[in-house]
Amino acid sequence: QIGGLRRQLAELGHCGRLVGQSASMRALYAQLERIAKTSAPVVIQGEGGSGKELAAQTLHELSRRARQPFVSVDCESFMPERLAAELFGDVQTQQAGYVENADGGTLYLSEITGLPSTVQAALLRLIETGRFRRPGTGGDTYVDLRVVAGTQHDLATAVAKGLLRADLLHRLNVFTVQMPPLRARRDDIEPLARHFLSELNREHGASKRFGRDAMEALMSERWAGNVRQLNNAVLRGYLHADHEINAAHLLSGMQAIVEPRQFESHIDIAVGTSLAA
Repeated sequence: QIGGLRRQLAELGHCGRLVGQSASMRALYAQLERIAKTSAPVVIQGEGGSGKELAAQTLHELSRRARQPFVSVDCESFMPERLAAELFGDVQTQQAGYVENADGGTLYLSEITGLPSTVQAALLRLIETGRFRRPGTGGDTYVDLRVVAGTQHDLATAVAKGLLRADLLHRLNVFTVQMPPLRARRDDIEPLARHFLSELNREHGASKRFGRDAMEALMSERWAGNVRQLNNAVLRGYLHADHEINAAHLLSGMQAIVEPRQFESHIDIAVGTSLAA
């Protein structure tokens, strides 16, 4: 029954946190459902704003760990000297780290190439044994969790540049999901935009709608910032318009974003994306 419900939702263009009905989205839904049956590590790779974290959340919600914590860590948001304590706990303050907080659930690590080599070694041990050591202590702690890593970078190149341990990549890279940019799945632009507007109307008790030229304007953009940029455009239009959102409301003040060069990926699984990374 659960599998049938998921298939029905997928046909309607929804799966977990993800929205879209293009062929790549349908492939994504099927891929995540297969991967969710295991606890093996996963790498989610794609441009900024393409939906990596939401794909990770959806994977968590499809898995047996759905009732347990989903813990997300942006590895680039901490100073390198603080990362070990943030992940594995601080002995001085007796504060548990993100790893311990994710026990039973899923630990999502964004931009793992930002991890210092010592932390990469500890993460490798965690994945292999389920054990970690809080800095400054002598005893091990056991946790049961799934590690999902997200990145904008080609990890084989990161290994070649010394930014990522090869053994960590090999241990992480059991399953890899490649997130296509929004410009490669243009069929999802309209349903995503309408989804964002519906959420805003629901949140604010309003009934704003897109004008005749709004969708044409959205379809004409290249969306170098991917779904995050589209979300921001709809929000901007919502705030500027009284009732009907037109092209000028959506695109006014939109800063030019240089379209990123698509990296060459060694991954051969092409799947979709949604809301934002």
